[in-house]
Amino acid sequence: MSHTQRNSFHEMTTQPRPVVNEQDRALLRRFVRGEITFAELEGMTAEDALALAETGHGFFKSGRIEEARTIFEGLAAVNHLDPYPRQVLGAICEREQETEQALRHYDVCLSLHRDNPWVLARRGEIRVRSGELHAGVEDLARACELDPKVSLMTTARAQLILSSLVDAAADGADESSGA
Repeated sequence: MSHTQRNSFHEMTTQPRPVVNEQDRALLRRFVRGEITFAELEGMTAEDALALAETGHGFFKSGRIEEARTIFEGLAAVNHLDPYPRQVLGAICEREQETEQALRHYDVCLSLHRDNPWVLARRGEIRVRSGELHAGVEDLARACELDPKVSLMTTARAQLILSSLVDAAADGADESSGA
């Protein structure tokens, strides 16, 4: 270790530590244990996150995809327990034809909220297109099960895809039996 490095190290070890009050120390402990998110540690409110999400949606709708991606990546980073930023990041990646990344975001989203029909339908459609027929059909069927009134466009698409797959299977069965 050079003389300069030794002096820098000495300065680091002899400088006074910042004073942390007991409340902040308790928050830091909860953060380190994974009991709270970085957003909570920093005091970000749900209203703050919602305002950022709305801004991100505005960017997404106006075609400013990279700005939207940046906002939702930030939201996912500061609150790793919120599935919504991952859902939007999946949609962004899917739009940009980044299929593997979209699937990863949808997987994380579903690990946080497994009964999300929108995400199940999107992931199911990607899986079917990618040749993962069994897994895709499971996702699509689960999406339809969770949204029986078909209140989401993604559920309507899931129903159409499932119907098309059933029709294709029936046509294949008819051809193989010589009918």
